[in-house]
Amino acid sequence: MKSTLPKKLPAKCLFFIFLGDNLLIHQDGNQFTLPCEIPETLKDKVTYHRFLNSNTDVYPSMVVDLNQNTTLLDATFISLRSLYPYVADKQLTQAGRALQILHWNRDHQYCSRCSQKATESSTELAKICNNCGLVSYPRISPAVIMSIIDGDRILLARNKHFSVGKYSPLAGFVEPGETMEQAVQREILEEVNLKVDNISYFGSQPWPFPHSMMVGFTTRFNGGLLQIDKDEIVDAQWFTRDRLPPILPPKSSISRRLVDHFLSGQDVTR
Repeated sequence: MKSTLPKKLPAKCLFFIFLGDNLLIHQDGNQFTLPCEIPETLKDKVTYHRFLNSNTDVYPSMVVDLNQNTTLLDATFISLRSLYPYVADKQLTQAGRALQILHWNRDHQYCSRCSQKATESSTELAKICNNCGLVSYPRISPAVIMSIIDGDRILLARNKHFSVGKYSPLAGFVEPGETMEQAVQREILEEVNLKVDNISYFGSQPWPFPHSMMVGFTTRFNGGLLQIDKDEIVDAQWFTRDRLPPILPPKSSISRRLVDHFLSGQDVTR
């Protein structure tokens, strides 16, 4: 179904234009900028749009979804993961929120209770079923990510989807009925067979792959023999400040902030 774009928009409005999960950008070497309008050649390919505005945003923004069958030869689309080293953190946060909203819109066209067509609320970010009244909000899935510290070393692991040489702190989704601290302990035990204590809150970050909220913790090693599960994790090692893996997570990620916190020499385990 074609979506009609609004005629008036605020000045300096950013457009997050997605084809699938890839974002339209203007590229000049290693410089990436976001468009401030929809190119004329794309206006008839828009299937969904929504105006976004938040007190924390750099500029007001519009999220735009293009027809999945769109074929473009003169436009550059790139994944959000690839943009992390090149775009300001605040714009990445906006782009991530935009992508989460697109996933929510794509996945909630129909009511999950009675299967009737859902409509978008005009007053809040929600889908409403006019048949049974069910209201569906964008999904946010809590996940934990944690550093494991043992004196002057940190445990980092390679997920099977990582590029060769990349290591990161462990992470996993919180299960129903768990506290986040319990999820930290369970994930570490399941993935590397270690026990930890001194679990301390570190920080959080929205993570739009596709709809997570990453909650970070620092922990202290408290026993166990390192043994990886070989399902999601292909390698895990202890690293010291002077012997790190070839590739670390991007600077803007909470996983990298956990590593940098360790590298700073601060007492992360108290």
